Amino acid sequence: MSDSPEQTVWQGSPSAAQDFWLNLSCLLVLPIPWALWRWIQRRSHRIEITSERVRITQGIFTKRTDELELYRVRDITFFQPFILGMFGRGNLQLNTDDVTTPTVLL
Repeated sequence: MSDSPEQTVWQGSPSAAQDFWLNLSCLLVLPIPWALWRWIQRRSHRIEITSERVRITQGIFTKRTDELELYRVRDITFFQPFILGMFGRGNLQLNTDDVTTPTVLL
């Protein structure tokens, strides 16, 4: 264990590009409240990567925070579906030794 304090490396939330087709269909077919609800869900989903752990906070009315210590990560996979690639985004899958969350998708 190092003596240096934990530092935040990155912090953000999921991209709206994940809901590209849903948002497009909201303009054409689905009601606008559904798109608004998805936007609120996305804004309340926070991801924080520090020098020692990954914190994922989700929830609108009830918050849930999962922490994954980086020493538990065994494998990292990056995949970029076509739609996300158009926006310069992708999915990061962390395979871990953690019993409660063996796979984390960012």
